[in-house]
Amino acid sequence: MLELERNNKMVELALMGTRFSTKIAELNQTINFLTVGNWTYFGKTKHLYKVFDERLEFDEAQVFCVAQNGHLASIHSQEENDFVLGLVKANNVFGEESTLWIGLKRRNGKVGNPLEWTDGSAVDFTNWSSNETNPDTHGYIYDGSSGKWSLYASVRRLFVCKRKKENFDRNAELKSMLSAVKANKTTQLETDLNQRITFLAWTYFPMTNSFYKAIDRNFEHDKAEAFCVERNGHLASIHSQEENDFVWGLAKDLDSRNGFWIGLQRNPRKKFAIEWTDGSAVDFANWHNEEPDRQWQGQISGTSGTWRFTSTDFYPFICKTSSPF
Repeated sequence: MLELERNNKMVELALMGTRFSTKIAELNQTINFLTVGNWTYFGKTKHLYKVFDERLEFDEAQVFCVAQNGHLASIHSQEENDFVLGLVKANNVFGEESTLWIGLKRRNGKVGNPLEWTDGSAVDFTNWSSNETNPDTHGYIYDGSSGKWSLYASVRRLFVCKRKKENFDRNAELKSMLSAVKANKTTQLETDLNQRITFLAWTYFPMTNSFYKAIDRNFEHDKAEAFCVERNGHLASIHSQEENDFVWGLAKDLDSRNGFWIGLQRNPRKKFAIEWTDGSAVDFANWHNEEPDRQWQGQISGTSGTWRFTSTDFYPFICKTSSPF
């Protein structure tokens, strides 16, 4: 009887081990394609990837990816190439456009120079659309319909960024720190957070418990708002002189001569009432003149920190979010 019980227990443990192994395999498969903050994780490379549906020239796209703590994507195997192709198709961002930038280019942009990836990794895999590359120098295009690569001059294209997973691990660490402040009110943590915490180019302001970022790209007001919404925020709303001075500081640091879009706008469906794009109350104002004019969208001046309404045009802007992670 004891022997039978022992055998039954061994069978049970073996079955548990099999189920455990199966569950681990399922989890590993899930982790390989985990989506984190709109970035997709590929377990074989331990990197995160994201396709952006904004059209930039090659160098602009690389600068944009660097601002995301990454680079234009480098590709080092057929598996990684297929993963990026699948990501492109899953995002369905092309329409009639079928190409986008990856990080391959000629060194210093000169004919005859060797190929290199913008992230400095080795060029140990290629997937050309033909046996030979053409002499263009400004950057390589990833064909979103076939997964093959070609070489073109630098024009405005969609692009795919790639970044290390550790960047998100650090995000989680900061989120944990913020949670600890709220839960424990630890003096040291409060002291740390009473300083500006700059993380992934977002700057934390303790008074509002929000993050802000000055975007050095010229968009119309509606496009700027859409850009901020895609990053879990809105164009900045401002509710006190302290917050205004903080936002003005971000604007001045970027370009003290320019105006920056903030979230102030008129609503034609409400008798052109003034409102914030994030829906918060208009409970503070800092107009350049005593009365706002009859234009549509609001700016903060990089020179004075005062506000004005202006007609739609292309300007840099300030995003605000409760969490950029």
